[in-house]
Amino acid sequence: MLGKKVSVHAVNKTVPELLTELSRQADFQFSYNSNLVRRMEKVNINASDKTVKQVLDQVFEGTPCLYRETGNYIILRKPGEYSYTISGYVRDLSTGQSVPNASVYEQHQLISTLTNEQGYFKLKLKDKYPDAAISLSKHMYMDTLMPLEPGFDQQLMVSLSPVKTKILPVVTIIDHQDGVEKTWLGRNFLSSRQKVQSLNIGGYFASRPFQFSIIPGVGTHGKMSGQVEDKFSFNVLGGYNAAVKGFELGTIFNIVKGDAGYVQIAGVFNMVGGRLTGVQIGGAYNQVLDSLDGVQIGGLASVVKGSVSGVQINGLGSIAGKRLDGVQIGGLYNQASGSVKGMQIGGLGSAALGNMEGMQIGGLACLTTKKANGLQISGLANYAREMEGTQIAGLVNVTRNLKGFQVAFLNIADTSSGLSIGFLNIVRKGYHKGTVFATDIVPVNIGAKLGTSRFYNTLFVGAKPLGDKAFVVGYGFGSEFRLGRRLSLNAELTSQGVYLGTWENVPSITRLQSNLQVQLVKGITVFGGPALNVCYSPLPFTKVDGYEILPIPETGALSWEVADRVNAWIGWQVGVLVF
Repeated sequence: MLGKKVSVHAVNKTVPELLTELSRQADFQFSYNSNLVRRMEKVNINASDKTVKQVLDQVFEGTPCLYRETGNYIILRKPGEYSYTISGYVRDLSTGQSVPNASVYEQHQLISTLTNEQGYFKLKLKDKYPDAAISLSKHMYMDTLMPLEPGFDQQLMVSLSPVKTKILPVVTIIDHQDGVEKTWLGRNFLSSRQKVQSLNIGGYFASRPFQFSIIPGVGTHGKMSGQVEDKFSFNVLGGYNAAVKGFELGTIFNIVKGDAGYVQIAGVFNMVGGRLTGVQIGGAYNQVLDSLDGVQIGGLASVVKGSVSGVQINGLGSIAGKRLDGVQIGGLYNQASGSVKGMQIGGLGSAALGNMEGMQIGGLACLTTKKANGLQISGLANYAREMEGTQIAGLVNVTRNLKGFQVAFLNIADTSSGLSIGFLNIVRKGYHKGTVFATDIVPVNIGAKLGTSRFYNTLFVGAKPLGDKAFVVGYGFGSEFRLGRRLSLNAELTSQGVYLGTWENVPSITRLQSNLQVQLVKGITVFGGPALNVCYSPLPFTKVDGYEILPIPETGALSWEVADRVNAWIGWQVGVLVF
């Protein structure tokens, strides 16, 4: 077109008038920014059989101007101008009404905008690309693609077709996962325009080697950052990407709509809407809406909505929404809402809302809602629905079915085929015996034996109620061995204090005793046997009026003095067990 011959005789004409005449003669169009000709004086041109370029050179003599042919246009621009403007209006094809908040974007250049309330949009595109097209998307409308003649300003009128919908039956969404835009962090750190953009063009994603941003929407990808997957992402304050498959660093925060890997570091928080693979470090908080395969470190807490395969280390707590295969370490609390295979260590407590295979350590408590096969250690309490490993607690262990080992002050189980060791062991379907018996210490004693036949606790009180009085309180533990259908043997180690009228001198007696037990009828068993007594007295014995003096036998074949105020002798006990 620049080589076409024209003849122009213009006297005192404006540049736009001259350009119009050239367009008419050579059958093409000019495109230019009005700023280019606004201040130019009127021109006088007398050219016969000259090329369009020769005429333009005369018109713009002294005013730098570049010419470019594209399609049926000659584009005029100043040197250094490498952009052009696409503007227009978007209407509803059915109603003709304006369509606000429609996304208008150029896919290759990652430049986008939203229409205003009147449906108006304006994009400034770069001129270095040989091809261009704008895409228009709006929720509940069909996507539209419009090819462009690149390089010159254009105004368009675009109509979008509504999506035809039909009434569907009501269904229940069982496993719905909200996107990052619907989380508290997404609502507060992403603009409404970015959330609308994500809704409109959620199905479009591009890939780039890197991105740099100051805040979401202000960076190399502009408002299209939420639709771009990057290998490297650097955010001065915060960033918002579709996905990261490499390295991401944010001074304050990083928000990724989809999957992220392999290293993500933020000064305050990280948010990943998909799966995280690799290492995630947040100064305060990390959140992953899908699953984690790697390491997560947070100054305060980390939350994964799905499963965790790896390690979570946090100042306050770690949460896995489903299964944990790995390690959780939290200053206060850890929780896996599914099964655990690995280790949980919590300053206050750890919980597995499923099976646990491995180890749980809690400063106060550990909880497993199903089967625990491993070790639970806590300062206060442990609970497992079924225990096949070991529970160790400062105060109490609780399980419904014990197949392992318990050590605590108080152990509670519904059924037990294992072993409980503690001051008091209670098994609902276990060993419960009441006992009435006499010993060589006092003639009347009553007590209870609780636990299992393998290991039970015995608590008892006794007295000599007639004549000179004496009172005893004792505790011990024992084990029962079956010898036959009605015959059994037990062994017990007990300790009892004897009150003889003064608290200044209360002797303590440790007894190692064994009994032969014969069941007379169901629920009634008689027993008897020998006992080895070892007695320690803080002071020499003195009789108190109305109270017995401890009947320690004279030294002989069945008694002896072990040390000063320590005596030993062979005693006895006989009695009845009930239940």
